[in-house]
Amino acid sequence: MDIIGKRLIAGMAWDWAASLPGLDPARQTVTLYLRGPGSIDLVGAASGSSFRFQAPKAQTSALPGGIYNWQAVADDAGIETIIATGRVSLQLDLRLGAEGAEARSFAERMLAMVEAVLENRATLEQRRYQINNRSLDRTPVADLMKLRTQFRAQISAEQAKRAGRSPFGRRVLTRF
Repeated sequence: MDIIGKRLIAGMAWDWAASLPGLDPARQTVTLYLRGPGSIDLVGAASGSSFRFQAPKAQTSALPGGIYNWQAVADDAGIETIIATGRVSLQLDLRLGAEGAEARSFAERMLAMVEAVLENRATLEQRRYQINNRSLDRTPVADLMKLRTQFRAQISAEQAKRAGRSPFGRRVLTRF
């Protein structure tokens, strides 16, 4: 049962309704608990035959972005039952972000560091960065080349996912 969806935006007002089969909004309550880098509890209000979950901008803007686990708990005269659980990605509203906030993924940041070391233009901070308990400036070139290939593949998969393409490449159809 998917009550939330896959993504919410912190800093925006939230308002959605969820039809929960087997539950009567007139006599039961449903509370949605989100836990992750921050936390928020949303009590579903009766809205016809469904539950309406709402949170104002002021409440959601205080939440840090990240992956949150959620749990929906139904209360029927003091008897609580967990009816659904899941995960949701909480993204920040760009209007709330500070100037200079990092927008690159982990793989993109690591690729930049590895390439800087390979090109002998790394800053002191980049050279001291450790992967597998080994600083980048003390890592053999062959290992750095493997890391570069690994991070490039990861970035390619991330870009394909964002574009809605298969991360495995082009699909080839065959017939036997």
